[in-house]
Amino acid sequence: MPVDEEVVDTDQATEEEELILTTNYAEDTEIANRAVNYVKKMWDQCTQDRSTLDERYINFLKIWKTEIDITYYDGFTQIFVPQLRKNIEFAIRNLRRNLFPTDDYFSVEPVDTPETEAAEKLKRFIYWQLMNKVMLKRYVTPFLRQLCMYGWSPVKVVWERQKKKVYTHEKETVPKYEMVMNNVTGLKERQYAGTDTIIKQVEREIYVADNPTFLPVDIFSFYMWPVTAWDIDKDAHCTMEELSLGKSDLKSMEREGRYANVDKATRTMPKDDRADRRVTKEKRAQDAGISTNSDSMVPVWRPVEYWGKFDLFGDGNDIDCLITVDRNSNTALEVRQNPHYDQSPAYVVAKMDELIGEFYAYGLIQPLETLQYLLNDTTKQMNDVMLFSLSPIVAYDDGGILNSNKLQIAPGNKWPIHPNDVAFLKPPDVSQSAVMTVQNTADMIDNFPGFEKIPTTGRRPATQVSAMQQDRGITILDWSENIECMVMNKFLKKCYMLNQQFLDDEVAFKVMGKDLERMSPEELIGDYHFYWMGANNTQNMIVKSQQMLNGLEIMTKIPSTMEEQGDPWYVFKEWWKKGLGLDNADRITKKIDLTEQLNPQQENYILALGKQLPVNPMDNDEEHIQWHLQAIQSPTLSEYVKSIIKFHIQLHYDKMTKNKMASQMSQMNSQGQGGNQGQGVDEQSGMSAGGNMNQGMGG
Repeated sequence: MPVDEEVVDTDQATEEEELILTTNYAEDTEIANRAVNYVKKMWDQCTQDRSTLDERYINFLKIWKTEIDITYYDGFTQIFVPQLRKNIEFAIRNLRRNLFPTDDYFSVEPVDTPETEAAEKLKRFIYWQLMNKVMLKRYVTPFLRQLCMYGWSPVKVVWERQKKKVYTHEKETVPKYEMVMNNVTGLKERQYAGTDTIIKQVEREIYVADNPTFLPVDIFSFYMWPVTAWDIDKDAHCTMEELSLGKSDLKSMEREGRYANVDKATRTMPKDDRADRRVTKEKRAQDAGISTNSDSMVPVWRPVEYWGKFDLFGDGNDIDCLITVDRNSNTALEVRQNPHYDQSPAYVVAKMDELIGEFYAYGLIQPLETLQYLLNDTTKQMNDVMLFSLSPIVAYDDGGILNSNKLQIAPGNKWPIHPNDVAFLKPPDVSQSAVMTVQNTADMIDNFPGFEKIPTTGRRPATQVSAMQQDRGITILDWSENIECMVMNKFLKKCYMLNQQFLDDEVAFKVMGKDLERMSPEELIGDYHFYWMGANNTQNMIVKSQQMLNGLEIMTKIPSTMEEQGDPWYVFKEWWKKGLGLDNADRITKKIDLTEQLNPQQENYILALGKQLPVNPMDNDEEHIQWHLQAIQSPTLSEYVKSIIKFHIQLHYDKMTKNKMASQMSQMNSQGQGGNQGQGVDEQSGMSAGGNMNQGMGG
């Protein structure tokens, strides 16, 4: 036995391994009764305290759904202007873009520097989980939508493990036999003849899910206490969520060892004790025009899942617990210590505009709710005015017309009445005033911080556009940083913790552009910091973009010298890649193939079609000029085509001038001639070799 190996007692090892109690005390009558009474009391108190706020949340939901609910003007036309919904979706897109500006949106930093390589591998593994298992980008949009609508949005982060039986085909090797005649006995005998491959149907059990989750929670099913708790991790006593589970879900939880007493719960048919309120999922579905009659055929139980403090053993010491209670049957399904390593609730909550001492924050609908109602009512009034203007009122003398039914307005219809007995009245057309009011109201909503339009183009300098983008994007950027701090950083940490706790086997994963890798549970041991970098990367991109545009503008004004010249394409590609965060910067420009040469006759044909042509560096300029000068003399060419040929000839002259000057400068450098002599040669060479198109044409 090695010297440093220690013998540990079996009982001691077992006790050390079970630092978190895994026992479900739901079958302990005394503990279960206390847990049921405690959770029901907390649930009833929390739902009652928030009932008024929930009703207002329903109004916000109806605004997003563009359902006409609150009106102060009842007219002929019923219109809902989706101004707030449009702006909320606009804010959601900007927040999402800030959270995911590029594919590199989070970092993993090791506490110990030597673990850098392990941190990079862990980062790739978590990235693979987020994209392929957690489906983060699919769930982040409804999470942000709740945040913008109500001002806060909870997310549930737990380990999801689901198995499923599937059927498939597989190959199987079986022995092969043949009937062969026995030469001695003269009888046929069964003789081994090798193997054969057959295809058979098999049953397999696979993992549908075995990973952390990022599940947005419906705010109408989520409550916490006390409401003055500012931080859910530090100040909250408990959080509660109303689940929706079918009978098969309850049975599955029982088989996995999560729930107990399922038979007691399912013997009592579920009922909704909040049926008279609009906050339940079923009532909201009915308001939207969706029938929920199928619930009577497939009943749904709604147990309450409680994460928080509870005196589990009745000794006066509150510990972090997980309790699940079916309120209809007063049955405890689960009473245990919090199963997670961090001993925190399984939720992270994002908040938008928050105040100290208040858990429930303020979203984007609340300050603009009345403006949306004003916009709807004014628009309805405006349409009614135009309707009355297009459909004039008929006023008639009741004494002169005995039968008013004869006054039917139709093409070609005749009224046997005296003209003085009827008058057409047209209300004044004030629709222009209504249009201005509607536009002003819409502008007030659009100019609310976070809704402002960020210009991308226009008749402004690029630096001014970039400055406006940075200024108007500050509000969205601040919200993005808050989301990263309150949710995304904690979510990454919880993902790592859940992988440590529940990942049992080695997992093969592959990130695009990398080789296939494997992550084992042993490699998840370590101390790391996790940072979501989306908003920071976005800010860097804005600053870099503005700086690069400034540099590009300055560079174009600097004249080139014989020794150095600017490369604006390099700066533009860097701005495209680092300033804008876009891909395929190498495809912006196309290299010119110097080997592709056209003879002068081919160029003349293309130029005659009115097509511009560049000058190939390998062209024989003198020969090309002669052919082009002949072509331009053709009387059939239009003045436009002649101007194109003249421009092309001038390009040849310019190329000859540059080549001659470069040759002369090279000779001066090699012979050590003075600057004055060089200038004389340049002037002479420029006249003799370069010239211009007018000289070549004798003009």
